[in-house]
Amino acid sequence: MDGLAAIEAGLALGLSVVEACRRAGVHRSQYYRWRMPIAKPPIRRGLTPELRIRIFDLASEFPAWGCDRIAYFLKLEGHSLSSPTVQKALVEAGMGKRHERESVAKRRIST
Repeated sequence: MDGLAAIEAGLALGLSVVEACRRAGVHRSQYYRWRMPIAKPPIRRGLTPELRIRIFDLASEFPAWGCDRIAYFLKLEGHSLSSPTVQKALVEAGMGKRHERESVAKRRIST
């Protein structure tokens, strides 16, 4: 009988976890590691097209804002994004640097 089965058999007899582990020769912390559910990796949602548009709107409206400030502002709006994710979206759109965001803002105003 393996350790976990021996402990569960002891528990079924009414023993405490400490006593069942002692009789099975297994440390109590090991028993809890065995009982712990397997952690699932977090679901990565990625950037939705709407959120990308919001990032670009903020970047062109406030070109002095960097990725940290944009990520913070989006967090205030209820979105959970890290600043590297915002930076990646800006770089992919050619708006990673301040002067690039300023030129996009100028083009946006002139049209």
